[in-house]
Amino acid sequence: MRHALPRWHFFSPKTVQLDFEVWYRSAPELDEAACDAAEWVHLDGISARHPAQAFIYPGRRTKHVLFECCHRILKAAAEMKDSPHAIMFSVPYLLLLQHVTAQCDADDAVQFRIDTVSPRATAAPRTSMFRSFIHRPSAELGLKQDLEQAS
Repeated sequence: MRHALPRWHFFSPKTVQLDFEVWYRSAPELDEAACDAAEWVHLDGISARHPAQAFIYPGRRTKHVLFECCHRILKAAAEMKDSPHAIMFSVPYLLLLQHVTAQCDADDAVQFRIDTVSPRATAAPRTSMFRSFIHRPSAELGLKQDLEQAS
């Protein structure tokens, strides 16, 4: 019975402290300078809810998956400080990378970052917590070339 109900943290001592925002950028060349020159674009999916969504909310699962991916990537990044390239093979990282890559058209370089956002006015409004490696989104090259370039 305990697993049938979701865990609510609105009024408990363990209230929700932070939310996540995902930003990405893409560039026509697989080059760090070209990617640095590109502007960050906000990834839709983790956004504020509307009152009508209390009745029907088709994007609920997508939002939850993106939130869980961000949470697990930040946790893994803290645990894998000795081997930062190992995070590229984690399932949350690959899911988020695939979701971001689907947003880009035909660019050769893709990078994403995870920011934490505090809903409280007393805390810092936005803090960048994680920045991914630069990836080539074409399927035939895969992560092998990304690892070779990173090392």
